[in-house]
Amino acid sequence: MNANDKSLKCDLHIHTIYSSCYKQNDLSIEENIKLIINKCYDQGISVIAFTDHNSAHAYYKYLEIKKDLENNIKIAQEYNIEESKYSDKKALLQKFNYVNVLPGVEFDLNPGIHMVAIFNPKIEEIEINKIIEENGYILNDGISEGESKLDVIHFLDKMKAFDTIIFAPHIDSDKGIYKSIADAGFRSRILKHDSLKAVCCLNSDVQGKIKDLINTDNNYKRNFPLAFIQASDAHEVKEVGKTVTYIRAINSFEDIKKAFYSPERDISNIDNPNLINLVKSIIESKNYSCINSMAEFEKDFYKHIVAHFNNGYGNILVGISCDGSISGIKITKEELTKIVSNIDNKICTTNGFLEKPTIKIESLDDKKIVLLVYVINRYKSISYIRENNSETSYIFHNNNYKEAKIKDIVYLANQKILSSIGDHQIDNVKVLIGFMQDFTNIIGIPSSININSKIEKDFIKLSDLCKITKCRPYHNIKIEGNGNSDGNCIVVSDAKIRLDDTMLRCSAPQINIKNIGDVYHDVVAEPSIILVNNGGSYIIEECDIGKAIVFNQESYIITIKKEYTDKVSLYLLLFWLKSSCLLWYLCFHIHRDVNSSAVILEKTIFPKALFSIKTTVEKRIKEIIICEKDLLSKDLSKENAGELIIEHNSNVNKMIGELEDDEYKCFGISEEEVNSIENLLNGKHYFIYKKHDIKK
Repeated sequence: MNANDKSLKCDLHIHTIYSSCYKQNDLSIEENIKLIINKCYDQGISVIAFTDHNSAHAYYKYLEIKKDLENNIKIAQEYNIEESKYSDKKALLQKFNYVNVLPGVEFDLNPGIHMVAIFNPKIEEIEINKIIEENGYILNDGISEGESKLDVIHFLDKMKAFDTIIFAPHIDSDKGIYKSIADAGFRSRILKHDSLKAVCCLNSDVQGKIKDLINTDNNYKRNFPLAFIQASDAHEVKEVGKTVTYIRAINSFEDIKKAFYSPERDISNIDNPNLINLVKSIIESKNYSCINSMAEFEKDFYKHIVAHFNNGYGNILVGISCDGSISGIKITKEELTKIVSNIDNKICTTNGFLEKPTIKIESLDDKKIVLLVYVINRYKSISYIRENNSETSYIFHNNNYKEAKIKDIVYLANQKILSSIGDHQIDNVKVLIGFMQDFTNIIGIPSSININSKIEKDFIKLSDLCKITKCRPYHNIKIEGNGNSDGNCIVVSDAKIRLDDTMLRCSAPQINIKNIGDVYHDVVAEPSIILVNNGGSYIIEECDIGKAIVFNQESYIITIKKEYTDKVSLYLLLFWLKSSCLLWYLCFHIHRDVNSSAVILEKTIFPKALFSIKTTVEKRIKEIIICEKDLLSKDLSKENAGELIIEHNSNVNKMIGELEDDEYKCFGISEEEVNSIENLLNGKHYFIYKKHDIKK
């Protein structure tokens, strides 16, 4: 394929009167086919497939009509008949030659699922009919009658013997594999099957979910990429070309099929290379958010602007998913103008000036548009939305907006001030900030000394208690699958001592890595704790064979020395490494944020007072690990996954909060001292267990 070749405009799912559900029953097959070819020619569609339900008869009728046209013109030319008398046939043949028609069938399969197979045109009709008959259908004048015998998997297995392009149509609607198959295991077997080359999906949210499954869940891992296409599924002539796919290929079945093995490069639902490249560069910048539907645009557009404005700058991709798939949204120019012109009425700033975002509009097929919105804040103000006598601000977080809390606004304000200070003043500001932190600690010095003396009353140094092995960091490891309870590898990266809104508190994130034998790695040979950069810690309980462990950051493997195993367990040590008391102790001694596992190891002690709560802690931590493994065993691709994770986090936070109350009691820390600990940690933005929420 030459780089200068243009993309083919394709509609690979078109029905004719040979589908019993066709809406124009008063047409003959000849009229039907000619009308479709005319419509495609007028719209510049150069590749189509006739895909009737359990019938390929329309394609072979098309060949007959085309052959008759060629013969009639040939005879007229041989007998020197005046060209005006057959010019209509000549014009029609020109259209037939422009539109490359491929033979296809939409197969009805068990359990009530449709699959479209497009065949190499070299195949004989009798071969296709044999497959149709084996699936339980017979043809009566081109229209099929019968009942499905094959299920989807058996059909895909069978089609390995044929030269085809197979795609799952309308997956986000009835008869589609996403909406109609509840069994995630069965669905994953379909989506990762080698015979399946593509899925047809008009819903960008569903498309994003399927891409996430394929990219993150090893059960959906494919041997080659899955193409995402669009097609009209036309059941009358006027629907032809309603949605199309652009394929960068030579106009032949063989080259079109080849494009399905490199869909990211060769298949798109738009024919605008400049727009595709621009979107790609924005996504690579990692400073963007996406809006995928008209409802979301009307509801959230201003919030996205505020979030990026507060961030300083950013891009909003409207009608584009976070993986770069361009689907567009249906909106009129009037609706768009109204929403955009209302920015001044909706959004306020602290200095009274809002720099208008730059909006680039691109039109797509089917009356859809794409917006690329660039937001910039040159004057370092903070923006917010004023509505219904209330004011709400937003910040940019994980490629989306989230409501800003008071601490976020304070942080934003500080950043705006600091960014206004010249470079020559930065060192002075750092000294001032350090003094303020020390001064804050000095104010509470009596309480702090009491807490410190209670924790240090009788302790063991961590280096005396444990064997500590430093691990080498490895980068550029191909990670396949998301966190689960039994992956072949433990991959942990930068993590704070206590993470916010996460599903794993105690058990290690485990991931499947392909060809781990080829990767130089460390192995956990016995039950251990992994301590990672910034102090995050996880327990590895089962090591019958040894777990491979690959780190992306500075990390350590910690095991308890034999002389202490009767008094200290990994569960008790893990709790201590995550507890508020240790975090307070480290902050008090280091006088800066705890941001290095090496610093933590150097300063950490293990108070012997914790021996008294060993049994309680072990029971609770084991319960938490069971909860985490139970959560990971569920299908977290479903729409209610967020609710499951929130409920899980709430339960775990409550259990940890109760354990910390026991810890305070075993140290003899008063309620006033507990408040002092929490105030210090809150000031340093450590909020994970949110005890104030738990107490509510």
